[in-house]
Amino acid sequence: MIGSMVTVPLRLEPAGTPVPGGGQYDDPVHAGLQRHGIQASVGPWPQRSNGGPWRRLVRISAAPYVSLADLELLAGALPGVVRATAG
Repeated sequence: MIGSMVTVPLRLEPAGTPVPGGGQYDDPVHAGLQRHGIQASVGPWPQRSNGGPWRRLVRISAAPYVSLADLELLAGALPGVVRATAG
């Protein structure tokens, strides 16, 4: 079976870095992508790091309604959004 979704792990956040809100809509990376007109699921993993290191996961859909231009927009915007949220 070939799937149409992928989860991409972003950089490892060091221990002690606060995990945002708890929902995909509370994350600054999610908000930054939305400013570019991009809707993608963004969430922490592990969800409760208990003060340890964690990373964001971005879930990307490659369903038939997602165009190559959509994916290129995400690929172009994501590095800058991630840099802008670096603490």
